[in-house]
Amino acid sequence: MRSTSPRSSCRGIACSCGPLFAQNGILVANTLANVALNNKGDVLSYSSNFVKWNKGGNSFVSGTGKGPNTTPKLSADEATSRAAKSLGGRPDSRRKPALEFLAVEDGSLKLTHAVRMHVEGRVLEAYVGADDGEVLGLVDYTSDLDMRVVPIQRRDPTEGHELIKDVGIKSSSPQGWNVAGDDKYQKTVGNNVLAAKGDPTTLSVDELVERAVATSSENTFDYKFDPYADPSKDAQLSAATVNAWYVANMAHDILYQ
Repeated sequence: MRSTSPRSSCRGIACSCGPLFAQNGILVANTLANVALNNKGDVLSYSSNFVKWNKGGNSFVSGTGKGPNTTPKLSADEATSRAAKSLGGRPDSRRKPALEFLAVEDGSLKLTHAVRMHVEGRVLEAYVGADDGEVLGLVDYTSDLDMRVVPIQRRDPTEGHELIKDVGIKSSSPQGWNVAGDDKYQKTVGNNVLAAKGDPTTLSVDELVERAVATSSENTFDYKFDPYADPSKDAQLSAATVNAWYVANMAHDILYQ
């Protein structure tokens, strides 16, 4: 077993990292850890979903008590066909399937082909068993967030706002922009960015969350910007905050690539 470079995120005093481990050079897709720290950096609590260790060595426990199998019986093409048949969708031709382990409920690791699929307008990662072709897990990468903003390729508001559907880069922010930890917000709050009007040096995280802009309807931020209106009015502040949240999240997603 070896550790990989973790993908880390923090909000307030809670931090999460994942994925964290690889076995024989193959990524374990769904490892995750959460650490809570105080203002001094002391660890207050720690939890993880790490799979069990083999007592006889430095490898993860498999269904047989030995290290997990690393040789697939099915090819990537065969796994892709199984995923398409099982889910009724089509594979993403731009992304090749990757061989990854998936930690399952009994604590063992299953060798899978991770296949990106498009199913009824949704973007899914299907983890197909490399031995039997069974779909063992799914991750939905569809963001479902719509926002009226100045698109990132435009220079300023004079070039126009647009209501963008399903914003974000799925591979950079797979859970979407409005998720932090186990919470999903209908506000300009998420794992990457919290956008609100206020002084972060004097306000707590909870107070900033309270001041964040709420959706105009479920999963939609549709606030119209009027360049001739008083910028201190609520509608103008909402439009500006949403746009700032969009720009910061897009910067995160682009740089993460």
